Amino acid sequence: MNIDAAKKPLGEVWIKAAVLGASWAAIEIVFGSFLHNLRVPFKGNILTAIGFIILIAASYRWKDKGLFWRSGLICALMKTMSPSAVIFGPMIAIFMEALFLDMATRSFGRNFLGFAIGASLAMSWILLQRIFNLVLMYGFKIVEIYTGLTSYIEQQFNWQVNLALAPLILLLLLYIVFGLITVTIAMIWGRKIDKMPAVNMQSHTALYNNPNKEVDFKHSLPWLVFNFFAMITAMVAIGYSPIWLWLPSTLVLVFVWTNRYKRAMRQMMRPKFWLFFGLITIVSSLMVTLVHTNGLDWMDGIIAGIQINFRAAVVISGFTVLGTELYHPRIRRQLLQSRFSNVHAALTLAFETLPAVIGQLPPIKKLFKSPVIYLKLMIEYAEYRVKEIQNRQQQKVIIISGSHETGKTSRLLELFRELKIASAKFGGFVSKRILNDKETSGYNLFSSEEENLGILMQDNLDYGNGRIGRFFINDKAFEKGNTLIEKLIYDSTDVIILDEIGKLEATGKGWAASLRKTLNSKAVVVILSVNPEHLDKVTSTFGFTPYQVISPGDWNSKLISNLIVQLVSQQKKISL
Repeated sequence: MNIDAAKKPLGEVWIKAAVLGASWAAIEIVFGSFLHNLRVPFKGNILTAIGFIILIAASYRWKDKGLFWRSGLICALMKTMSPSAVIFGPMIAIFMEALFLDMATRSFGRNFLGFAIGASLAMSWILLQRIFNLVLMYGFKIVEIYTGLTSYIEQQFNWQVNLALAPLILLLLLYIVFGLITVTIAMIWGRKIDKMPAVNMQSHTALYNNPNKEVDFKHSLPWLVFNFFAMITAMVAIGYSPIWLWLPSTLVLVFVWTNRYKRAMRQMMRPKFWLFFGLITIVSSLMVTLVHTNGLDWMDGIIAGIQINFRAAVVISGFTVLGTELYHPRIRRQLLQSRFSNVHAALTLAFETLPAVIGQLPPIKKLFKSPVIYLKLMIEYAEYRVKEIQNRQQQKVIIISGSHETGKTSRLLELFRELKIASAKFGGFVSKRILNDKETSGYNLFSSEEENLGILMQDNLDYGNGRIGRFFINDKAFEKGNTLIEKLIYDSTDVIILDEIGKLEATGKGWAASLRKTLNSKAVVVILSVNPEHLDKVTSTFGFTPYQVISPGDWNSKLISNLIVQLVSQQKKISL
């Protein structure tokens, strides 16, 4: 059995970035929906401004280098939970905005100049990315249409100004001014909340469920490769092949995509969406005929409009399906095991933090009335959450993982005896099988002190509390087990052991509440037994990374006991 006692915890700057990224994402979710419903213009600029106010206000307390770009990265990656089919654009925008702020403050300092340059670059990026997106979707023909139309207007009115650049320069200046106003507000509020007394803060402990996980969708690496090359091929075909080739082939491709990715493609299926796109692009293409006659008739303009429209369909749907397949479990596991493991761990913490951050947000009307108070509340919760995560990182979760009847419970009983010999401060429970003619007919709950806490579940008596598989659940035994765990937590027990954590807990039932409390307790070591079938679900649901995962065959209770004593001793020294 190979035991690694020196796994590096997640760095403090990544923990802070996880909490700030979750706070920014909460604003994107709550305010984004609000602004979208009101059809407010410049929504992206407003959301960026609010995100920057949070980052700048937090910087008055946290001076960590690289905090801004890490927070932006976490917030950007959290966009994968968005119900919108369009996620790549917002993800890139959020990360680039945070990166500009980080680069500017590193170069010029965390002062008005550094913040102003960072905010100006970030706001300018919003405009540049929008222009790039239009060119990407419609091709350079949209540029020809725009320049041709402005040139036509210049000629008609005999204007001597470059009408193509004038509105872009005006917009750019407006964006920069908006960025400067944002920095001014952020710095004033940041200084103000530093001098304010503490505000009442509610502690929200929410069961984390990955909101982006599509239970019924089967990801496929071959489909990922096919989608990538199909999108590139379709874009080239639309630009350089005759209409009789690219029109039917594009229709077939989009049909295949919509058939496989029904949920992800729901925006593409809305008639209003396509009617709007069709009208805009067809009218724009007809302008080509008006401005550049050159022997072109109205039919050429219609074909050009259809061509532009189909290119947009391929780009939007192509990036949508690529984003869906990139969530493949194998890709995620590779990221977890690579140099990006810090990002994965921070993202897990951010998703776990998000429900609590949203829970702290007041109704929109109250937020507008007292924005500084709620900014103070958000910053204080961020500090509280960082300390909570840091405390949890000191905790080591050791899992014994094996399928049914492989000796997990027997190994835990052996560990009980070894820990007693070592005089460790421990406690917990195990579920012993009830055998009837060598067949398992139920489970009996026993404490680490060998106290019988009652029948946990069995197959021949309905307690009226539901069932799992063929076994009927006895809530009274669960209540006794939960009471035991609460007492252990209250007594600041160093080692807490829970047997048979699995499907029931992943749905918020069974020992879910006790496990959540244990993971947030002062316990130095937590021991769990988990079936391999449910291991990924349990770790993602409860938001922790196992310190060790050991099979029953490799389990050595004496070595595990020695490791636990060593870990507890190390933690006691750190706490002194």
